[in-house]
Amino acid sequence: CPTIDPPTGAMNNDFCFDENPTPISVDDPGAGFQINWYDASNTFLSNDNPFTPTAAGSYFATIEEIASGCESGNILVTLTQSPQIIITQNDFNCSNDLLSYDLEIGLSGGTGSFVSVIAGALTVQDNGNGSYTILNIPSGEAATITATDDAGCTAVLNTIPQNCECPTIDPPTGAMNNDFCFDENPTPISVDDPGAGFQINWYDASNT
Repeated sequence: CPTIDPPTGAMNNDFCFDENPTPISVDDPGAGFQINWYDASNTFLSNDNPFTPTAAGSYFATIEEIASGCESGNILVTLTQSPQIIITQNDFNCSNDLLSYDLEIGLSGGTGSFVSVIAGALTVQDNGNGSYTILNIPSGEAATITATDDAGCTAVLNTIPQNCECPTIDPPTGAMNNDFCFDENPTPISVDDPGAGFQINWYDASNT
């Protein structure tokens, strides 16, 4: 067999997690020649060029002279799957009026940094170190979060809705009964001061 130079122009490629593999290729070897593709165990796979493997990995291309069956040495071409983007739903805090809540999420994985984190029309606050807060989600409703990394890969999370319900508040303490004499003005009754941010509400026997 004559000496046949190995392929040139190796074109590696990558693809996003949970998406279909993308093609890899080498330069066209010209008339009378074909490209042979092999996996890492030297199993023949295809003559296509470009060639789309079924999974990420290391692949090897040779040039074969069709008439003689003579074959060159191989070159390495790599197909890489980008790391999965993981969105984690964390703690939430309800607004004072209990009509909405802020939700903290965590982002990890992916390639490089996150170039976009959106939640529809809701405001997204970047807290740094992969932490974000989705602001003012209506109580009882979910948010749809889409994160995009440097490779253009995306992940979507539909969050679990959170309900902002009244917390348990202990009843007043320190009840101070009182009395007054017939034909005189009523005297005050009281309970302990509930503290800043709270008030005492008084009702009669009919709950008015």
